Amino acid sequence: MNVCFFGAISGAEMAMIDNGIKVEPGSGAAAASKYWTENPGDK
Repeated sequence: MNVCFFGAISGAEMAMIDNGIKVEPGSGAAAASKYWTENPGDK
C-alpha cells in the first residue's frame, strides 16, 4: 500500500469541503484503507 495515496485522498476531501461539498472528513481515506487491506496486491 502506498501511503502517498492517503495524502492525495485527504487533499481531495479537503478541497471538496472547502468548496461546499458535504464530505465526512476521513471517509475516503478510511474506505481506501479498508479496500487495500481486504484486497492486497500480492495475490
